[in-house]
Amino acid sequence: MSLQKQTAACPAFILVIGLILLLPAASAGAARPLERVTLQLKWRHQFQFAGYYAAVERGYYREAGLEVVLKEGRRGMSFVEEVVSGRADFGTEMPVLLLKRLQGRPVVVLAAIFLSAFTGDTDCKGRLRH
Repeated sequence: MSLQKQTAACPAFILVIGLILLLPAASAGAARPLERVTLQLKWRHQFQFAGYYAAVERGYYREAGLEVVLKEGRRGMSFVEEVVSGRADFGTEMPVLLLKRLQGRPVVVLAAIFLSAFTGDTDCKGRLRH
């Protein structure tokens, strides 16, 4: 190859090598697409779901690669059907979910959370050791 052809091909070669070297750096800095998921709430937007709202606002789901949509519940809605039908990806539900699972519905219980009112020392009378 002549010197003239070699020098003419050199800038193109450098450009290609430069792009090859820059592509990994560019893709590492690019944000991965978020997976959109819907969480079906068992009732209207209210304080009992504050943890979900806070996680959305503080970006916890986003950090995990999720774009979470909180879907408000309504009277008479079957939360199990919302998930099983695909209209929601996840749901919050009462203990009836355990019964639905026993009836063969394709649902999985991830957590069981029980709340109780604490009325003070009278609840713990005879149970606390000092």
